Amino acid sequence: MRHPHPASQGPLERTEPPGQYGLPPPPGVPPQQRHRALTAVAGIAATVGAVGRPVAEAVDRVLSLIPS
Repeated sequence: MRHPHPASQGPLERTEPPGQYGLPPPPGVPPQQRHRALTAVAGIAATVGAVGRPVAEAVDRVLSLIPS
């Protein structure tokens, strides 16, 4: 069963199973690849200006958690 992303719902409507977003990344995905993908997302968010600012800030927070 596919669960909607929690950001698309209010706090009382979230339906993700416990631990879903705390799982480790799939095997074979090096941290550098995740870093590049998130950097690309941040670049797109920066391109759209103020609308993308929350996304860029969220990406920065996630990047700080990924070992380089």
